[in-house]
Amino acid sequence: IDWLFSLKPHLIRIMRLMLLPGTYLREHSEDFKIRYNHQPPYYSIWSNTFSAQDLKKTEDLRTAMNIIYDNGLFRRLLYLLVKKLNISFSNILEEWNRWMQNRHHGLMSIIKDKFSENGKLRYVIYHTALIKIANQSIDFVRFLCKRYHRPLDINLLRSVERDKQAFLEKLKNRGIEES
Repeated sequence: IDWLFSLKPHLIRIMRLMLLPGTYLREHSEDFKIRYNHQPPYYSIWSNTFSAQDLKKTEDLRTAMNIIYDNGLFRRLLYLLVKKLNISFSNILEEWNRWMQNRHHGLMSIIKDKFSENGKLRYVIYHTALIKIANQSIDFVRFLCKRYHRPLDINLLRSVERDKQAFLEKLKNRGIEES
């Protein structure tokens, strides 16, 4: 993940391994000791080199990546945080997941449950949760600065606000606004 961030791509998609019918990996799943769900979308469940706990961590990173980077909540801020706090991108994602689980567990559940139901109401609930998360973004940056013993300076504050406004504008363009 840290190497990918260094390339400054437009998006970083973390996808769960699928063992699709007819593929080499599926046909040799026993050789590779990969357990997978035999129903679509055929997600891997476990392997001898990737435990169920590793899968959960990957799913958590996927959630953080989707919100923080791909949807742009901390698009520019991430690079500034890495430099100012002298930590890796992956550490920031892991810290964000811990912070969200500890302080905003309900919002995190809504975000992770995004694809479990279809329909307009689910879409609105999901985006409302994103707005609430965006409005808490400065609290996360304060938490990180305190945790890594660095001051919260004006450049960080401006970057948080700029990314938050861009994120909220993106949501507004999707038809979801703050109420």
